[in-house]
Amino acid sequence: MIFIVLLSIFLTTFCSTSLSQQRSEWTVLTNSPLQSGRYEDISFISANQGWAVSGTSTLILTINGGESWDVLQAPAPYNVYFRCLSMVSPTKAFIGTLNSTTPLIVTSNSGKSFSAVSISGKKPSKICGLFRVNQNIYGVGGYDGNATMIKSTNGGDTWTGYDMTPYAVSLVDVFFFNDTLGFSIGSADGSAYNSGKSVVLRTTDGGTTWESVYKSARLKEWGWKLFFISDSIGFVSLERRTQNPGGVFYLKTTDRGTSWNENYFVQDYDVEGIGFANSAVGWIGGWSGPTYQTVDSGKTWNLFSMSNQMQNLNRIRRVNDTLMYGAGTQIFRYSPASVLSVNGKENISPALFSVSQNYPNPFNPNTTIEFILPQFSTVRIFIYNSVGQLVEGIMDNPKPAGTYKLQWRPSPTLTSGVYFYQVRTEFGTVTRSMTYLK
Repeated sequence: MIFIVLLSIFLTTFCSTSLSQQRSEWTVLTNSPLQSGRYEDISFISANQGWAVSGTSTLILTINGGESWDVLQAPAPYNVYFRCLSMVSPTKAFIGTLNSTTPLIVTSNSGKSFSAVSISGKKPSKICGLFRVNQNIYGVGGYDGNATMIKSTNGGDTWTGYDMTPYAVSLVDVFFFNDTLGFSIGSADGSAYNSGKSVVLRTTDGGTTWESVYKSARLKEWGWKLFFISDSIGFVSLERRTQNPGGVFYLKTTDRGTSWNENYFVQDYDVEGIGFANSAVGWIGGWSGPTYQTVDSGKTWNLFSMSNQMQNLNRIRRVNDTLMYGAGTQIFRYSPASVLSVNGKENISPALFSVSQNYPNPFNPNTTIEFILPQFSTVRIFIYNSVGQLVEGIMDNPKPAGTYKLQWRPSPTLTSGVYFYQVRTEFGTVTRSMTYLK
């Protein structure tokens, strides 16, 4: 059987086993418009239909799993910093902003128009995190103080704000298992930036009362993102304002959030986004930085092989057991590896291993590398510069027999010149030259 897998440089070099035991991989959805900063948040109401927002008051929408996107720009007075997002129907979503005048806005017609949301009780200055469970929608903010929770019990028809300063100085994210058990994270003690300590809050009555189940001993640190992979296992990323001599940490719970343990990440990094495929395999990203990966339950973390493309990771959202989406400079999708037959017909496997000349060549901005596998093999592809220095690895995956196409887009920092791509398999190694014209 001849298989063609249409790949891109943006495929990760790691394939893992999801909860359903399918081999999965990350793909950068290249049709999502590239952001100079990042997409702040994503929300999917189904496997294929989702929205994303960025700080440039941009809203993008897909109905086909991110293969294509509609791009909308909010008009004044709603052209403010979009921070978080929660879809409640295929056409309606609430958007949290960093604008004190309109901290929460809503669109009911897929972004064609927007309106401010009225909030009774305490008014937030910012909404940094939103989460919907059943008819309840929760929001929290802000990351820099004035800790507030907002809640709707009727799908967003009405909202009430609640003072959270008895529990925290700032709040950044929120997550609920059901109508009663939930969590919010941020900082407590002192001020959010100068002397705050990261904190995890837990409620068992739908947000009426809260208790602190974790507080760091380190200063200038706050909880940034929540992520659960099951009813019992969850994670919290911890962002810090200045370098801490003890290093950077993240949190993990194995008892449904009753207690949280600190886990060392790296010595210095501005951590923000976090997500796990299972208890062993996970990713952490940060502001203006690459993505790191663990494959041993956090014992070690290494730069993700495709970290040059998976930049500024701020959020990973889990849709189901086999599907996740991430938000960074572009939108990323984690899903079972795609293997499609040619026109749906079976054919004889190719007899020889071969690597074609890339095309186009010379190229700008990207080029395609094509190779043929006669049998199952691990495939490793590396890019070298003209003096033989490794530029990056772009594939390290087991692949069945078939014909494959891989698209490579050089990093913006690479200069024009001659480069070499090397394809290594169990059947041999082939190296070819290519010319990049910047």
